[in-house]
Amino acid sequence: MDWHGHDYGHMHRRRSSFLDVDRILKSLDPFADDIVIDLGSGDGMFSLKLAAIVRDVYPIDVNEEGHRVVQEAVTKDGHKNIHPVIADVCSGIPVSGFTSVLMVTSFHDFACRDELLEDIKKKSSGKLKIAIAEFKKDATEMGPPLSIRISREDLDRIFAGHGFKSVYYDEMGPLYINRYELIQ
Repeated sequence: MDWHGHDYGHMHRRRSSFLDVDRILKSLDPFADDIVIDLGSGDGMFSLKLAAIVRDVYPIDVNEEGHRVVQEAVTKDGHKNIHPVIADVCSGIPVSGFTSVLMVTSFHDFACRDELLEDIKKKSSGKLKIAIAEFKKDATEMGPPLSIRISREDLDRIFAGHGFKSVYYDEMGPLYINRYELIQ
């Protein structure tokens, strides 16, 4: 079970029903030499796909069960460029030198948003892109409570306050997807 009370097999099947993994990954605009941190990676659904595209992927999650699921897939499939990490990113990101960040339906869970964005800037390679998929601030049959959802406008304000500009926007059913780049 994860901390939301769902088992990862059930969550993976349910997310697969409305998440277009390839479309979300395209929003990140990944390159072969990218080093990506996948914050709130859960069962590694996105990290496992990213591994075929980028140089290195660091799925980072606080949940040990999710880490176990990712580690099993890495071992089974022989992925050499996936490096699972158990960490509470509100205590600091344990990786540096990354070029890209992916957060799929996880940013709303971070109580340390401002500190997290500053830590991302500090520990990145400098040129930085962040792709975020979040639930729209509308009532839907799935997703987090409305009270913790973040509207697209609020997300833009949060990121702009940390020196990022929105360079990509898309909608996918109950989600919106933004990509931000650090203003140089």
